[in-house]
Amino acid sequence: MNTGDVKFINSAGEIEATAGTTNEGDVFIRVKPLHKGEGVRTTLQSRVESLYKDEISKVVRKKLQELGVSDIYIEINDRGALDYVLNARLETAILRTSRGGR
Repeated sequence: MNTGDVKFINSAGEIEATAGTTNEGDVFIRVKPLHKGEGVRTTLQSRVESLYKDEISKVVRKKLQELGVSDIYIEINDRGALDYVLNARLETAILRTSRGGR
C-alpha cells in the first residue's frame, strides 16, 4: 500500500509531513515539529522492534543531529527498511516541514 508523500495541516492546525510507504522493505515516517524545549518524541511500530529497536533509534538520533533538529515528534512504521532507507525517509519528511512541502 502506498500512503503517499505529503505535507499537511492536521486538525489542530499543526504542520505535519510524511514520507515513505507501508510496503515491505520500506518505512513510513510522519513528523511534526514541536515547540522549543519539548525534545524528541518517537513512536516506533516494527515487526523487528525487539531485534532492531536500538539500531533504529541510533539511526534516528544521528540523522536528527546531522540536521540540527532537537524538538520533533516522529512516528515510525517500519516494514524492514534498511538504514539508508530510514535515513532518506526521515530526512525527506523533516525537510518537508521546514521548507514548505514538496
